[in-house]
Amino acid sequence: MKICLIAPVPPFRGGIAKYCYALAQELERRHELLLLSYKRQYPELLYGKKSQIDPNISRADIAMEFKQLSYDIDSASILSWLATSEKIVMFDPDLVICHVPGIRSVYPGLKDNILRRTCFVLYQGLYLNRRPF
Repeated sequence: MKICLIAPVPPFRGGIAKYCYALAQELERRHELLLLSYKRQYPELLYGKKSQIDPNISRADIAMEFKQLSYDIDSASILSWLATSEKIVMFDPDLVICHVPGIRSVYPGLKDNILRRTCFVLYQGLYLNRRPF
């Protein structure tokens, strides 16, 4: 199965990045995976005094673990959202797993047939799912 996972992974700090990294590792073992992560998750002003990046983890080291990993999404750049939409369309996944509930507004280039294959995963006790099957 071709799966696209849109999620933060290390070197970003936090439990969601660690969880998504573990999920990506398992998906990579069993499926063809396109992993799309962030160049910048939040503007520094919103993140606070601590960096959103763990200085002890290298993006290059993480990237070596996956056949198709991109750190191109910038939360503050619509151009990066459009480029990400194009990558998803070109990959033509059977399933898209995304932690962003408003995928249609965030990735405006996605076609309806891709949106129908999208499973939305929200954290902190909230859950929304559009089942593609």
